[in-house]
Amino acid sequence: LEKNPLAPGHTREDYEKRVDFELNEDQQMLKGLVEKFVDDRYDLTRRLGYQRDSQGFSAENWRLLADIGLLALPFPEAHGGLEGDCVSTITVMEVLGAGLVAEPYLSDIVIAARLIATAGRDAQKEQWLPRIIAGEARATLAHFEHEARFNLPYVATTAQNGEINGTKTMVLAGAGVDAYLVSARNGGSRAGHDAKPGRIDRGDRQFRRQQRQQFGLRKRHAQHTAI
Repeated sequence: LEKNPLAPGHTREDYEKRVDFELNEDQQMLKGLVEKFVDDRYDLTRRLGYQRDSQGFSAENWRLLADIGLLALPFPEAHGGLEGDCVSTITVMEVLGAGLVAEPYLSDIVIAARLIATAGRDAQKEQWLPRIIAGEARATLAHFEHEARFNLPYVATTAQNGEINGTKTMVLAGAGVDAYLVSARNGGSRAGHDAKPGRIDRGDRQFRRQQRQQFGLRKRHAQHTAI
């Protein structure tokens, strides 16, 4: 602000409001709630124990996150959500990240379930969101492909006549989910921006999965999925 002149029509107070990173009272309470979860449920020894589960996290912890309302946070009230804003989601993610929490809040809630809430049909929202919020169902996004090489719009997987064909890699927290949201295209260029998500249920015989693990403090269970 000292180096750049204020834009016409704006005061210094306008700029100070824009860069106010202080949490309000509700957000501070939310942060305290998540910190209590981390303090009560996590240390490195217990974290390693959670990750030995076939899903890579604690199902009991996931139910607890549902019970205290964190799974409902970013969703509309019409589907059982709490209408939380992006600052609330960032606040939760910051505390979960600092605690090295293994539960798939990013992959299931922030990415996959939010995708259903944003782009899903009304019937899909009614079918999936209440169950995800209650901790009774899980979904994850299957988008990355080996050939893409970090080109996010690249999708070679195709959807033709109700059948999806392709291979996805690095499907985060893919073990034990009830549905995969699979990006596929029914035409256009592989590097274009016209791919759309489709859903494949866990029991569908169209696909096979190969589970892999990433090791380190943030060890994650990821999958290589052929459809």
